[in-house]
Amino acid sequence: MVAVLVGALLIALTGGGLVWLGRGMEAGQLNPNMGHMTARNTTPASWRKMQTTVGRSLVSCGRMWIAAAVAALAYAPLGVALLVVATGVLVVQVAMASALLEPAG
Repeated sequence: MVAVLVGALLIALTGGGLVWLGRGMEAGQLNPNMGHMTARNTTPASWRKMQTTVGRSLVSCGRMWIAAAVAALAYAPLGVALLVVATGVLVVQVAMASALLEPAG
């Protein structure tokens, strides 16, 4: 029982960190790492659009992680399933956000 509580706490803290990172990106304070595409070699509008999209995705994923922590306390397989789904959706959304970037010039 103690292991489940510690695991749920760690998952919830990670979810809170994802929400914090996402809000920082939405506010324009943090920049995601998009490989060779940077704020310097893309148009400002496309970079901001991508930054906002990734930020929203992180906030959504973080909230799902917090929900998964609560669900894991009641039924562990449900919590794990929520984690897997939320993380998979985040990966797809970040990949789709990278398509928003337009080269400068």
